[in-house]
Amino acid sequence: MPRKAGTGTKSDRQRIQFAYNADREMPIGVVFRYLIDNPLMSSREGKHKGLDAISAFWKPFAYQDCTEASEAELQNLAREAIEALSHQIELISSTFGVKAQAVEALPPEAQLQAMIQRAVAAAMVNLSLSGAATAPPSPETVPPEDDVTGISFDEDSTLGTLLDQVGKEG
Repeated sequence: MPRKAGTGTKSDRQRIQFAYNADREMPIGVVFRYLIDNPLMSSREGKHKGLDAISAFWKPFAYQDCTEASEAELQNLAREAIEALSHQIELISSTFGVKAQAVEALPPEAQLQAMIQRAVAAAMVNLSLSGAATAPPSPETVPPEDDVTGISFDEDSTLGTLLDQVGKEG
């Protein structure tokens, strides 16, 4: 189970110092400025909000890899993380008027395949819009009617033997 804060004496505790320097104009710098310079909360509160966000995102994984927590304890940590993230999703959704997409329960292989398909589809759209890909589609590249992304491509003609080479190198 996760250790309680403040256990042990000051002399036997090991501490972690975390520091990160960000360019103020980069996206992460904008986020840090919002958390630290926000007039609605103190700098300390902003820092804690940032740490809470990191914790909600990664705590169950950290305890899975770095402790001897039981399955029940890990599931409890995962539920707490999901609840915190769900509240943040609701806040973002209501604040910006954006409907949150449903999270699909797919096996990791299917999630990876879907991510690759979306990335390739986006790349193909960008190539098409930029004029880099001007050839008319061949019958093999016309999307099937059941294609959920609306974009398909002939893997062999687009990627050649690239995927075959990746399999051989591993």
